[in-house]
Amino acid sequence: MTNCKSKKQQIFEEQALAHIDLLYRFGMRLTGNNSDSNDLVQETYLKAYRFWDKYDQGTNIRAWLFRILKNSFINLHRKESKEPDMVDYSELMKPASALHIAADANNLQELVFSNLLDDDVSGVVSGLPWDFRTIAISV
Repeated sequence: MTNCKSKKQQIFEEQALAHIDLLYRFGMRLTGNNSDSNDLVQETYLKAYRFWDKYDQGTNIRAWLFRILKNSFINLHRKESKEPDMVDYSELMKPASALHIAADANNLQELVFSNLLDDDVSGVVSGLPWDFRTIAISV
């Protein structure tokens, strides 16, 4: 059986992977979420491996990994805070579907009045000329 791992990969695994549990716990403190912590640790190791040639061998690898994790979290938080809030379009569509019931203005008027006003008020408003009913609806 031949060893397919590169020298870089072997050294990285020996030195960096020993700290995975500590990084996970730190990620949990930052995110408060198991899934987000796993994602953060995974991103940390991807970045660490990608920039392994920038790591100064013999220095504190744990501090280097923690700094990568912390900076990744900060960058993610900044990115999310700049994005607009997500909207659940299925919730927005519910009120719109109720409006499809009323195909014309008269049906819409009846729908609005029947739900908002009692029978006496609906009867009086129905007796008003169209222009006055429109004003009553918008008020």
